[in-house]
Amino acid sequence: TRPGAGTIDGQFGGADLRPASTITHLPVLLRGEVPDGATAVMLNVTATGPTSAGFITVYPCGIATPQTSSLNYAAGATVANAVLIEIGVAGEVCLFNSSPTQLIVDVNGYLKM
Repeated sequence: TRPGAGTIDGQFGGADLRPASTITHLPVLLRGEVPDGATAVMLNVTATGPTSAGFITVYPCGIATPQTSSLNYAAGATVANAVLIEIGVAGEVCLFNSSPTQLIVDVNGYLKM
């Protein structure tokens, strides 16, 4: 979401700081190297430039937001974590951020089951 940053297919780059309590729907199926039929993705999720301490929860879109964090961060920190997550409805994963931050998500692999 960083201004001036691009993505593999030109989508979502530069969306800017995600406001507190935002759910970002991120399409992963059929983007980059994630093929049709993939059921889960291995992501590297990074919070950078947060304005206050908070957390990110990554989960399959289409379910209620879980009460478990995938990544915790302090104000001004850049923190990354690996997350293996099932792909949800519409081929998307959702990211909830509790406080304003930039998000960086890299797909490192996928599973087909």
